[in-house]
Amino acid sequence: MKLDELVINRRKSMAVARMLEHFPKDLEVIAGYQGIGRQVYISDLNRPGLALSGYLDYFASDRVQVLGNTEIHYMERIAPSLLQYRLENMFSFEIPGFIISRSHKPTNLFLDMCNERGIPAISSPLSTDE
Repeated sequence: MKLDELVINRRKSMAVARMLEHFPKDLEVIAGYQGIGRQVYISDLNRPGLALSGYLDYFASDRVQVLGNTEIHYMERIAPSLLQYRLENMFSFEIPGFIISRSHKPTNLFLDMCNERGIPAISSPLSTDE
């Protein structure tokens, strides 16, 4: 079953915890566990590459954010102070959660911020297009 098959729209929502129940073998919460009650209203996903680069004008913050190779490697390569600034700006939005593809390990700063703000970071062995 895919996320969009769970029929999410503006009148209905699904907690991140329910999403985890539907995909228990594939998904593992690696940070922000206290936020699994956050609601997902839109089944579409977002790749937050532009948000990580600092452009937030059209950031689809109401969607689950998917971090793939590009986003993970970008976070590893920028200065920690700049990464913290960019993550603080991005995390100022009400993000339902993050899915990290290919079981990548995000930076400790990212994981710490997910824990501090109660935003679930969920690891998946799947690639971003699966």
